[in-house]
Amino acid sequence: RLLRCSLSYFPVLLKIDSKKILLVGGGNIALFKFKKILEYSPQKFTVISKAFVEEFKTNNPPFVELIQKPFAMDDLDGFDIVIVGVEDLQLQQEIYDECQIRKVPCNCVDELSRCDFIFPATIKNGDIVIAISSSGRVPGFSVALKDYISTFLPTNMEEKMKEIMILRKSLPSGKERMMRIKDEAKKYF
Repeated sequence: RLLRCSLSYFPVLLKIDSKKILLVGGGNIALFKFKKILEYSPQKFTVISKAFVEEFKTNNPPFVELIQKPFAMDDLDGFDIVIVGVEDLQLQQEIYDECQIRKVPCNCVDELSRCDFIFPATIKNGDIVIAISSSGRVPGFSVALKDYISTFLPTNMEEKMKEIMILRKSLPSGKERMMRIKDEAKKYF
C-alpha cells in the first residue's frame, strides 16, 4: 500500500529553452527567482511589475523583457510557465486561479497551496545539476544542505563528465553500457 503525503512534488528537470516564462513582480522576492531562471536561458522571459528594484535593470540577456505596468490577466496570454513574486495575496490567488483554468503551471512564491511546482536549491556545474528540496516546507534547510553537499563535490566534475561522455559514445546502448558508465563514474568520487 502506498502512503500519500500532503505535498507531493515529482522531481523533474525541465528543458526551458523553448519555453516562454512570465514573472509577475519586480521586488527582491521576484529578483531571487529571476536570477535562478536566468541560469537556464528560457526562449523568452518576461517580467511585469509596477516597479523594479535596480538590480533587475542591469545586464539582461536579449531574451529578457521588462515591462513596467500593473499586471492584467491578459498578460498571461502565450506563456508556458508563470511565477508570481508579489506580496499581494489576493493577486497571487487570482493569477493562480486563472493559470489553473488555462492549464499553465504556476508558482506563487512562498505560497505552497498556490504552487504547481517549486524551486529546489541547486548546485550547477556546467551540464551537471543537483537539486535538493524539502518539498517547499523549509527552503532554508534545502539551501543549507546544498551548501554542505557542495563542499564534498570534486572541482573537476564537468571535465570528468566529458571524459565519460566520450566513453559512452563508444559503447552500444543498453544495460551493459549503463553499468559500465556507472562503474567508470564511481572512480571519480
